[in-house]
Amino acid sequence: MKRKLFLCICFFLCCFTFSQELSPKWIVSQDESAIWRLYKTDNMWVYLQLNTMNGTICLLQYSLEELGGIYGIINFQDLVKDNNYFPGRFTLYPTENMFNYILLDQFNGNSWQVQWSFEPENCLIVPLGVLDSGDSDFESD
Repeated sequence: MKRKLFLCICFFLCCFTFSQELSPKWIVSQDESAIWRLYKTDNMWVYLQLNTMNGTICLLQYSLEELGGIYGIINFQDLVKDNNYFPGRFTLYPTENMFNYILLDQFNGNSWQVQWSFEPENCLIVPLGVLDSGDSDFESD
């Protein structure tokens, strides 16, 4: 009886241990003053490239085949309206949806929903909150 109990406890401990979320293989340290930053998506082939000075975003899809990668523009619109450009002004935050991110202007608090896709017509950037209407062309509802 003790042996069965011991085996059951060992079994459940093993299941519990291996069911924990694995830590990332590596953590990329990025320079806070860098103009360009790469953000990993849940798709193993796709990264988002952000210009931290003006909020422009490109999709980078790499490939193991020669000339197989894709470089696509998600947002080519300069989001800075006050001519106050500096590295680190913009940053991306992932959401639970692998295709959506929140773009935040860390200087004035404006934010946008960014959606990436392999189809260019499905890529978009939509304002979520514009705190300073004089700083942006977008108006919040």
